[in-house]
Amino acid sequence: MKRAVQREIDERAKLAARPHQVLMRFQGFRRGWQVRFTPVGSDWVLRVCTFPDPEKIRSMFRRYAARRMTEDVSAFEYGIQRGSGAVELRLGEEQYALLTQQKAQGVSPAPYRRL
Repeated sequence: MKRAVQREIDERAKLAARPHQVLMRFQGFRRGWQVRFTPVGSDWVLRVCTFPDPEKIRSMFRRYAARRMTEDVSAFEYGIQRGSGAVELRLGEEQYALLTQQKAQGVSPAPYRRL
């Protein structure tokens, strides 16, 4: 019991240390899943990624979701089944920096693009 309580305390401390809130919008296509990351309350797109299957999206939800209550998990899974949805993520400084950094290949687009 003590380990479970300590693990919960540690997990909440990690969440509190993640100040950047980002909205992850996902949509399924024939060739994979397109994911757009935007700051909460903004239309600016930080990054667009494509994944071959929804498992990477599920993994990000499990690791960084701002809320993980039963209804949030159900709504997320419904969005995956439906083919589109959005989830709010809390990212730490390191994750947010990786999300906003430019790619080194070829000509890079501007870091912030309007939807």
